[in-house]
Amino acid sequence: MYQVTIQNLDEPTRKPSVYNVTDTKLDVNGIQPCSNYLITVSSFSKFLLLSEPTNYNYSTNMDYSCTTNSVKVSWSSVIGASSYLATAMGENGTKMECTSKSTTCTIIGLRCGQYYEVNVIPISDNCKNQFNTTSASFQTVPCPPGNLMLLRECTGNVIVFSWNHTSNIDYYMARAVDSKGEVMTCLTEDNSCYFTNTECGRRYYFTVNSFTKGCRSEASASVDVQTAPCIPQNLKTSASCSSDVLVSTWDHAEGALGYVVEAKGNIRNSSYTCKSNSNSCAMEGVLCGDQLTMTITASDAECSSPAHLGPPAETEPCPPSQLTASVNCTDNSAKLTWDSSPNAVSYTGKATSSDGHIVTCEAGLKLGCQLNGLQCGKKYTFTVSASDGDCRTVDSEPVNHTTAPCAVQGVLTKLNCSTNALSITWTPGSIPVNYSATAVAPNGTTLRCFTEDYKCTLGSLQCGYQYNVSVKPISSTCEGQSSVPEIINSVPCVPLNVQSNLECSTNTLQASWKAAAGATSYISTLRGAKGFSASCQTTNQSCAFPDLQCAQSYSFSVVAINDRCNSTNSNNVTAKT
Repeated sequence: MYQVTIQNLDEPTRKPSVYNVTDTKLDVNGIQPCSNYLITVSSFSKFLLLSEPTNYNYSTNMDYSCTTNSVKVSWSSVIGASSYLATAMGENGTKMECTSKSTTCTIIGLRCGQYYEVNVIPISDNCKNQFNTTSASFQTVPCPPGNLMLLRECTGNVIVFSWNHTSNIDYYMARAVDSKGEVMTCLTEDNSCYFTNTECGRRYYFTVNSFTKGCRSEASASVDVQTAPCIPQNLKTSASCSSDVLVSTWDHAEGALGYVVEAKGNIRNSSYTCKSNSNSCAMEGVLCGDQLTMTITASDAECSSPAHLGPPAETEPCPPSQLTASVNCTDNSAKLTWDSSPNAVSYTGKATSSDGHIVTCEAGLKLGCQLNGLQCGKKYTFTVSASDGDCRTVDSEPVNHTTAPCAVQGVLTKLNCSTNALSITWTPGSIPVNYSATAVAPNGTTLRCFTEDYKCTLGSLQCGYQYNVSVKPISSTCEGQSSVPEIINSVPCVPLNVQSNLECSTNTLQASWKAAAGATSYISTLRGAKGFSASCQTTNQSCAFPDLQCAQSYSFSVVAINDRCNSTNSNNVTAKT
């Protein structure tokens, strides 16, 4: 709600008229001509407290038009006057006139920013009444401010708009319109305005109007200024695989005419720069294995945006160094190790044989991996490469190793039953190596021979043993796998404790002996007079010879037998029927 008070200044003892209204206008009746009024307007708060009033002086003698720079003057008629001369005298001495035979006339061509005093002189025929004139005064619309100035700092978002003071004004209204049509205004009694929170990368056009007693001057001339370019956004940088080029892209920044991208290495103390008028640029000659701090700046002809820190970038990893390869002779695997490569997120080890066999292993972020499935008896070249998820390096410096010799094939054995010596032969491998032939008894007794040839003889095998015979190739760095063991039974031992038991009633000779090591069966031979001979083969430790002739002397012995050889005869034992 508002409170409007109207006071007739020509009748100071008369009570003012007071109105409480909710609208922003009020129609007032009963205004007297040729009178001066003081109009005040105050606003009520929600607690019905009145604000400070805004005052306005109004005269019914004149009706000044702000838009046409004219004033309509009115007066009461004078007896005897045939016409009237209204004169408006300005502060600077300029005089404007109008004549009328009625009680009103309009003076045109008034100048801005002037305080005019108006006099009306009655005229009768050729006589002017210079003494009985009536007068009034008014203020014309203020002139537009001049000497417009703009102050803008590239690093801030404030533009200071200033101008020269215009006389006889109540306040100014400055107006800024940017290149997108957005409007900002500022009311001030001072001769400057601070336009804050201006948008980057836009051109602002400024004008100012002066206001006096409800009249607004024409707009001043226009001045303009460009704010600093906006900060580029969405900076992205990526390395070009297998090259030394770093490519950056970004979104166009409003108001920018050019861009500068800078990259500073955090590992290798490197620095790179590229400039562009578009939204991409490339930096050449970047070093591998670096982590870069990326910034971008936009600029126009006068200002640069603040440097914008983009996401960090990484160059392509360097090939790993200090590669070592350790070959496991037992299973023909190889363990690789290497030093870390900056920016790598995974590593791949590789072994390539002379005939093109390739084995790889993936290590993730570990600095080593194991290559399984290498083929025996081959020379391999070992390398490692690194990847950052997008790019893979070239292979590292190679390391060469030969895997363990292949297992011997075609092993043949031959046992000499008379000497208990074992001859072994085999097929030689594809690479020159030494060989170790071994025969191992159950009790751990080992017989071994070394040779560069593909045969050897193991002597002095113990009787009655089952030997595991194998051949192992041996290179300068590895022992190969032994051949498939071949089980060889040596010559059986001679049966011992041979005894005879004679049943006199039947003339049956019962022969017995202790078990002989290595024997699978036995042959017992009985000999008598006149060339008599009988034999008995059994897997037991006894044999019976029935129905012998009476009154005869007999002798017998036992031989042990296995799959390869017979033992020598046991001691002879005699018996008499």
